[in-house]
Amino acid sequence: MHINSNKNILQLLTVEEVRKILALKDNRLVLMLIKTGELPGHRLSARQYRVKQKDLDQYIESKRYQVHTL
Repeated sequence: MHINSNKNILQLLTVEEVRKILALKDNRLVLMLIKTGELPGHRLSARQYRVKQKDLDQYIESKRYQVHTL
């Protein structure tokens, strides 16, 4: 099987990519989310972090605003 044909392939996003998706002003805000554990991330080296696409999707979904009716 060719690796690109697998739709479940692990997609890792850079801090910059996550920042753009979340429309944040600074990469440091993404790093803060990762370091506090609010957004799961992987530390590849002293200055490199990556976030799984599925973890980012779950984070975004957890922030969804729902109107509660009485």
